[in-house]
Order: sequence, then structure tokens, then C-alpha cells
Amino acid sequence: MRKDKLIYEIISHPIRIKIIELLYEKGSLSFTDLKNELKISTGSLYYHLSILSDFIEQDPKRKYCLNSQGEKLYEFIKKEMKENSYQINKNFFAYISGLTIAYFLIENRLRLSFIPFLISLLAIFIFYEAKLEIFILLLFEKN
Repeated sequence: MRKDKLIYEIISHPIRIKIIELLYEKGSLSFTDLKNELKISTGSLYYHLSILSDFIEQDPKRKYCLNSQGEKLYEFIKKEMKENSYQINKNFFAYISGLTIAYFLIENRLRLSFIPFLISLLAIFIFYEAKLEIFILLLFEKN
């Protein structure tokens, strides 16, 4: 597998990024510690660790830690996240604004469709109170 494709695969999943961050910040962690920190299943952790195998290693106590490539990957991830955080925030706020505008349009459409219904109810009430039998006869046909 090409190195750039592998790096993309690693940084494309938040659990793998979190594993890299945890191992960088805490030095080394046992399998159980990682599993408890991440709150994921055993199988899922094994899967993510296998993808990270070029960047992590086990020490003599069988604790996982970053190798030199893993430390470089951590620095790369932090640099990319810092550089792209403005773009991510900008995209996020654009998305939220779009939702707000869509909500406003939908909400107004519902209000606008409710107005004719209210007008119809008001007209029925007026005709009923005015004892306009023609209108009532149209509603309730007699045999």
C-alpha cells in the first residue's frame, strides 16, 4: 500500500486519530487501557491497531507506544488539524447557516399553508352564525 494512501486511511477515522493522540500524550498504554479510553469493542480495537501497525509497537511489557514514524504522524496530524481548523469551522458554520435558512423557509411554508385553513374555519363560523342556510345545505344534503 502506498504511504500517502495509508496515511489518508489512518487520518480518515477519528478512532485511529484518537489512538495516535493517546499514545503520544500518555507514552504507552496496555490494550485494556486503550479499550477503556476509547470505549470500543475488542474486535474494533484490534482492527484499528492492525491498520496502525506501521506506526505503533509493543514494548517488553506488551504496552502499545508510538514508534518514530508514529511520532512523525502525530506531528503531521496536529499540523494538518491546526492549518485546516479555520476551513473546518468555516464549512461548519456554512452548514449550520444552511440548516437555519432551510428551517426558516420550511417553517414559513407551514405557516403560510395554515393561514388558508384558518380563513376557511372563520368563514364556516361566520356562515353558521349568520344562519346562512344555503351554505349549510351544501354541507349537509337532506334526502
